[in-house]
Amino acid sequence: MPVQDRHAELSRMVRERDKEMARIFDTLRRSSAPLCLMMMRRNELVTEEEMQSFSPELRRAIEIP
Repeated sequence: MPVQDRHAELSRMVRERDKEMARIFDTLRRSSAPLCLMMMRRNELVTEEEMQSFSPELRRAIEIP
């Protein structure tokens, strides 16, 4: 793959990842917390140990299938 194509693909991947991180962290409100936490878990940004500090109800609500 030519260098220009690799650069374009890498740039695309970085933009997609930036958008994903923005969806997680730019909407931190009480009402969106479960969804944000679920996305953090999906992206492995919260450890299982950290999850233990949340209520059982919240942990069940954000379980990743």
